[in-house]
Amino acid sequence: MQVKEFLLAPGEELPWHHHTYVFVAFYCLEGTLTVQRCAVWIQYPWAMPLNREQRLRSSGAFSGPAGDAPRPLLPLG
Repeated sequence: MQVKEFLLAPGEELPWHHHTYVFVAFYCLEGTLTVQRCAVWIQYPWAMPLNREQRLRSSGAFSGPAGDAPRPLLPLG
């Protein structure tokens, strides 16, 4: 198991990335975290169709399956 924690500032986001063999889990300690997800990873991630968007509020969490391409971001405001 590997755990990476990120602290995002308002307006900050992590780039699109792909998890081939592992699932991913997200949680939010305070504020609202948006995680955009696409089930199909292609060579040009900025052209990917957005399949799902998950919004987490304080104490919220969810996990996505292996093969997902997530992009977490913290909206401004």
